[in-house]
Amino acid sequence: MTSTTPRHGQSIDRDRRLDASVIIPVHNAEATLADQLGALSGQRGDTEFDVIVVLNRCSDRSAAIAEGFQDRLRLRVIRADDKASAAYARNTGARQSSAPRLLFCDADDRVGERWVAEMLKALDSADFCGGALTIDRSRLATWAYERFYRRMEGPRLTVHGKRILYPVSATLGCRREAFSRVSGFDEGFTAAAGEEVDLAIRLLRSGFRVGLAPGAHVLYRPRTSFGPLMRQQKGYVEASVTLACRYGVPPQRITLLDAIGGALRRIAHGIVRKNGWSPLGWTSDVLTSYYKYTARRERGGKAPDIQKPEAVDFVAPLSAAVIGGLAFEAPPSMAKWYARSGIDQISLSLVAEILRRGDSFVDVGAGIGILSVAAALRVGTGGSVVAVEPDPPARLLLARNLQRHGVADRADVRREAAGASAALGEVACGVDMIRIAVEGLERDGLRDARGLIERNPDAVILLEAGQTALQRAGSSAIDLMQCLSSGTRFAWLVQEGGRDVSPCVRPLDDNARSVVTGGDELWCGKLLSAPAQRRHDIERIVMPLLGQRLGAVVERESPDTNQPARRDPDSTTPVV
Repeated sequence: MTSTTPRHGQSIDRDRRLDASVIIPVHNAEATLADQLGALSGQRGDTEFDVIVVLNRCSDRSAAIAEGFQDRLRLRVIRADDKASAAYARNTGARQSSAPRLLFCDADDRVGERWVAEMLKALDSADFCGGALTIDRSRLATWAYERFYRRMEGPRLTVHGKRILYPVSATLGCRREAFSRVSGFDEGFTAAAGEEVDLAIRLLRSGFRVGLAPGAHVLYRPRTSFGPLMRQQKGYVEASVTLACRYGVPPQRITLLDAIGGALRRIAHGIVRKNGWSPLGWTSDVLTSYYKYTARRERGGKAPDIQKPEAVDFVAPLSAAVIGGLAFEAPPSMAKWYARSGIDQISLSLVAEILRRGDSFVDVGAGIGILSVAAALRVGTGGSVVAVEPDPPARLLLARNLQRHGVADRADVRREAAGASAALGEVACGVDMIRIAVEGLERDGLRDARGLIERNPDAVILLEAGQTALQRAGSSAIDLMQCLSSGTRFAWLVQEGGRDVSPCVRPLDDNARSVVTGGDELWCGKLLSAPAQRRHDIERIVMPLLGQRLGAVVERESPDTNQPARRDPDSTTPVV
């Protein structure tokens, strides 16, 4: 069987348990609704779903058109006329559903033939997700596409404030328990703008994971006339200011001169990109800047009860192992950097591949807790994490991030810095992995962890170091190499690469020492150490992983490549 959704003329099994409900808010959509319902009636995949059409103050033939699909879909048509709001209509439809998963699409678009199946597949590993938009450009001017829609197209999530990933409401899926936990959409957003960002932020703050269904294609039909386009942009600008005041850094009020300068910059950017040679495009730039000016004049920096937050949220890239699609709190000055490139995906991958269920992890210099959360999720309820962070603001964020993701019960947060050996001296035996990242004080951290390492001779040690920080602390990578290399332990240099240095993974030998002492490029990388008897096991796990992630040159003293790599059944792969 390739489809359990009936096509026209087939009987419908209305007693079969539902996998999902598709909810469509409708406001005077007689021109496009039949096309969307027809696409849903032709879905492929072994899924069972019903469709809930929510009429929101309709005065056209939308109701009759929807009723005409009763023989082709498990369909309900309901009215929600108390508020003129797409968010209100979606919430009404969700309350009428009994399915474990909710899928939202719009009445004026057309979903692909495997949209339902692909969205449900993504919800197997994520709590809410988006799909892949294809912009219908048949009647859309080039200037409008380039300015407003180009960045929406393709299998991607939209980015809010350069740090929050969210799915647009035209292709949005959510597990019922997650949707109910945050009470659905905020019905205060009445302009069909901002409600999906608000929903995503509340879901992320509750510890839920966002994902992507790259195969869930939707033909998105944008507004093509100038007037409707600009009304939509005005709604987006006003919603963005509301969201910034509610969840982020409140925008500062700007002067009219600032608004004019912003419009001129947008026009110049369009000319450089060769998509701005339209008077309508220039007019839209001026109007958009004016909308920002008026919205910020009314809200930005005005309300006395709005204070700049000490921390804001960012979403880990979907490609990150273990934590991809999860949100963390970080200082405002660092959140965008973390979201763009600040997360160390190599260390995340090492933690994901080396740790097993029930293991114990020690994180010295845990920061805001990115690796501590990843390790706690990896080791499960039977494992444990000790997170050491001396900086009070970072330690507070560390504790909050652990709490957000439901792993605080298996994590012990300590305040001692590297140099206070009592913090590690109290750690019992049974530690499987130790990570040390203390901004140049790694040598001191190793010295204070000596007793811990002696009590746990089988532990893997990961040191993150950079030449600049080491020099500032009066140390060097050579010092660390001497601490890690011994007759009972084997170590590797993980070179991240730079202008003059190729990325590679190599054993700690004279060759590796030349990398960190020669050349003009400042060395930055990792040192990985394991018991000599575990050398080949660690190499079989780590070398292919690093070779794949870094495009690395993998140097090995022992070309033992004929034996198959041993992988744990719980091995975690990156979230896609």
